[in-house]
Amino acid sequence: MKKTYQALVAVCLMAAGATAFAAQQETVKHPHHEGQKMMVPGGHGQFMPPMMMPPVYQSSMQTSDPAEALKKLTGDVPALEKGKRYDVRIEVRELPPLPSLPAPAAKEKPVEQPAG
Repeated sequence: MKKTYQALVAVCLMAAGATAFAAQQETVKHPHHEGQKMMVPGGHGQFMPPMMMPPVYQSSMQTSDPAEALKKLTGDVPALEKGKRYDVRIEVRELPPLPSLPAPAAKEKPVEQPAG
């Protein structure tokens, strides 16, 4: 049994070595692949967009007067460098109404039992 196991392991190792030796070695560079963008993991032939820069300034506010909130938020923007390009987004969404809180249950006085 031991010799059969050793022979099987030897055959497997020789087969793996022969397969590795027979594999085509890639020594030629393909210039059409250099500089190509990475594919999206999902595939579908779309290229992965470049990483976005972190925001210079980011703020949000919940309010009932969006125009006043916009004035306040734009007043808080720090001074930025001239000549650079920036992505500025403004979004106003209606929020769903707040759920009403259940009324607290009235505390009942404990019923006193007569002593006796």
